[in-house]
Amino acid sequence: SVCTSFCGNGKRHPSEQCDDSNQVNGDGCSACAIDYGFYCSGAEPDVCTSQCGDGKKASNENCDDGNMNNNDACNNQCTTNILPWS
Repeated sequence: SVCTSFCGNGKRHPSEQCDDSNQVNGDGCSACAIDYGFYCSGAEPDVCTSQCGDGKKASNENCDDGNMNNNDACNNQCTTNILPWS
């Protein structure tokens, strides 16, 4: 019998960066690789989230300018502000 890992089973194997127990792409862990701009918990299954303000525009963010300033074009929720001068 040969043991093989299965991406999407919720258990991280040495060949996987993450495993969030699903096959959904763009949710932070796609094909058992961490998506750009996301961080994963390391638990089993992984919980992957983006960090607004880190300067990495993740797929679930409209913008990320690397700060938490609400008075610029990208606010602290990583959504675009409509500014009066734009």
